[in-house]
Amino acid sequence: MHSAVLCQARIKSVQSRLQDYDRNFNCGQPVGLGKEYTMELPAATAYKDLNSQSVVQQLTPHAVDSYMTSVDKKTGKDLH
Repeated sequence: MHSAVLCQARIKSVQSRLQDYDRNFNCGQPVGLGKEYTMELPAATAYKDLNSQSVVQQLTPHAVDSYMTSVDKKTGKDLH
């Protein structure tokens, strides 16, 4: 008896989902999408890997601020 009740509940659930699907008029219709975003990247050979053996120059907050100012970008303190 218990499995019959579960079976009926599953059938009702499937019927409900199928009715919902029938009410959804967008199913199977093509969707008009805008132009896909593209981005030009430099060649992969232009990049360097940084790892634990890499030697990098010590940066100071002043050096970062100077660089960001030279390329007309705002730093954290200027974003507010």
